[in-house]
Amino acid sequence: MKIEEKRLKLISRISNVENEDALNEIERILNLTEKLEFNFEAEWEKGLTPNEFLEEMKKRINAWPWER
Repeated sequence: MKIEEKRLKLISRISNVENEDALNEIERILNLTEKLEFNFEAEWEKGLTPNEFLEEMKKRINAWPWER
C-alpha cells in the first residue's frame, strides 16, 4: 500500500472515531511522536570504537557470576 493510500485510510478512520478515550489516546501518541528528536551527530560522539566495545563486553561478561 502506498503512503498516500495509508494516509487517506487513517484520516477516514480517525474522522469516524467518536470515543473520547480513543481520541485522547491518538492525541497522546501524536504528542509523543512530535517530541521524538534524534541528533545523529550527538549520538555518534557518544559511540564506542570497536576496541572500546570489546573491552566493555569483556568487563560485562567477566562481571557475571560464572561457575569455574
